[in-house]
Amino acid sequence: MDGRISKEHRLNILDRQKAQVTGINKVLSIEEQQIVLVTDVGKMVITGKGLHAGRLDVAAGELEFTGDICGINYSEYKSVGQKASGIVGRLFK
Repeated sequence: MDGRISKEHRLNILDRQKAQVTGINKVLSIEEQQIVLVTDVGKMVITGKGLHAGRLDVAAGELEFTGDICGINYSEYKSVGQKASGIVGRLFK
C-alpha cells in the first residue's frame, strides 16, 4: 500500500436516477454524460445522461449524484509513475 487509509467502497442506486458512492480516493471528472472516480477497488466509470453531482465530500470520499444512470464499469487504475504489468510493461521497461 502507499500509505493511504482504505475506505469501504459502496454504491447505492435508487431507480437508476439517484446514487451514492463511498470509498472514493480521487475524482477524475464529473460531466453530464460521464463520472470518473478512483476507488480502492479500481477506476469506476459511470455513464448516463444529465448526470449532476449533488454532494461531494472529498475528505470522507463520498459523492451523491442524480441523472439517468446507463452503466457502471470498473477497471484497474494505474496512476502516473506506476509501472504497467504484463506484456506492455515488459516491452517498455
